[in-house]
Amino acid sequence: MTPYIQPVVRFDQVRAVPIRWLWEPYLARGKLAVLDGDVGVGKSFFAVDLAARLPRRGRKIDSAATPEGAGKRR
Repeated sequence: MTPYIQPVVRFDQVRAVPIRWLWEPYLARGKLAVLDGDVGVGKSFFAVDLAARLPRRGRKIDSAATPEGAGKRR
């Protein structure tokens, strides 16, 4: 099998594309995101909650609805 070689593209040839947000300005739709944090701060809970909300397209993820202090460093 022949290896796939990605062609080189200069930056002046790259076209800017608007970002489509899943949860603005935290999660971009179709992009890679890293979920990082200390042990026990709720990373798994957040991931499961997000996975549960995605099929319910009517319920938007709203940062105003997060518990007070969520996401702040302790």
